[in-house]
Amino acid sequence: MSPFTSDGDWLTVSDVVEYSYCPRKFYLIRALSLPAMEMKKMSLGREEAERNAEKIEELIKSELGDGEFIRGWRGVDEELRLSGAPDFVFRNEEVGIVPIEVKYSKFERLEAHWKKQIYAYSLLIEKEFGNKVERGFVVVLPKMKILEVFVSEENKLGIIKDLERMRRMLLSEKIPRKSSEWKCNYCEMNKFC
Repeated sequence: MSPFTSDGDWLTVSDVVEYSYCPRKFYLIRALSLPAMEMKKMSLGREEAERNAEKIEELIKSELGDGEFIRGWRGVDEELRLSGAPDFVFRNEEVGIVPIEVKYSKFERLEAHWKKQIYAYSLLIEKEFGNKVERGFVVVLPKMKILEVFVSEENKLGIIKDLERMRRMLLSEKIPRKSSEWKCNYCEMNKFC
């Protein structure tokens, strides 16, 4: 089984995001193998991130200083059975090595599931590079706003506990509750829910 897909008890950072957004959404996708339809906003966000990659890199450099962008990096933690590929990994003397995610959203504040994504990538980066990760960043398009996410040991422990809960949920075969009704209108899984 590949660590880069949600096979067996392997989980991806995307699974962590889905679970954080709504445990039922995660369950429908993973346990029932229902297809997650890509929302228009998701494909638009990916296109905008690709089209604006140089601008995003310049924004990050203006905020963090010169450094190295590691593109296409995929992290694996065999012990946690977690894998994922952040949009960017950035490294320089001042900030060390940090995950960076790009989001296309009208929201200009950090969403809880965005933070969890950064926390999970922090675990993978620490495993691979051996550097402690204390922060990450989210770039919000189309406004090109950079949001800082502080990462504590408690945040990383929270992800490890989430991974345990997610695996228990899948084994239980019990459909979890919805996280909140307002998310349902925006969720691509609402027709199955």
